Amino acid sequence: MTPLLFGDCRRERNNVPRLKSNAGPGMGYRQAIGRGGTDFKRDRFVTPSRVLLIKSYSLDPATWKQLNHPIGLMNIAAYLRRNYRYEVKIEDVRVKGNDRFDLESAIRLYAPDVVGISALTHESEAVSWIAGCVKRVNAHTPVLLGGPHATAYPEKAIQIPGVDYLVVGEGEIAC
Repeated sequence: MTPLLFGDCRRERNNVPRLKSNAGPGMGYRQAIGRGGTDFKRDRFVTPSRVLLIKSYSLDPATWKQLNHPIGLMNIAAYLRRNYRYEVKIEDVRVKGNDRFDLESAIRLYAPDVVGISALTHESEAVSWIAGCVKRVNAHTPVLLGGPHATAYPEKAIQIPGVDYLVVGEGEIAC
């Protein structure tokens, strides 16, 4: 499937998408990128009420000592709870470990309508593993990828297996 860009997007001569900010200088992008010509905000087949947000981990053991709170996911969780009354749970794979059985069990127990993954660029190699865990539990659960990697490299990020949509820029704007 060919990735599709939504929002204020201009195509250049060689059909490579060029992103343009809708928000003005320093405000980030306001675009939703999806596979197969669907726009998540407009064409959702189900209104999510249970959202699972997962913080990715790095495959590099040198970064495992650097553990901090997933502030971005915490902000989005608070925003979704306050403005949309969604049930939101955050799974930090960096804390729980990278055991497939544990992650799939957590996904199965929570039974989310939508899963969001946040990743830095050095954590992006684990995203396909996390998305694969989601798809093994329920192949129809939409997987969204956000964070600095999705914003900085959207053309690469949309090609990660298992990722259905990208959140480019501020997640609260995309909600």
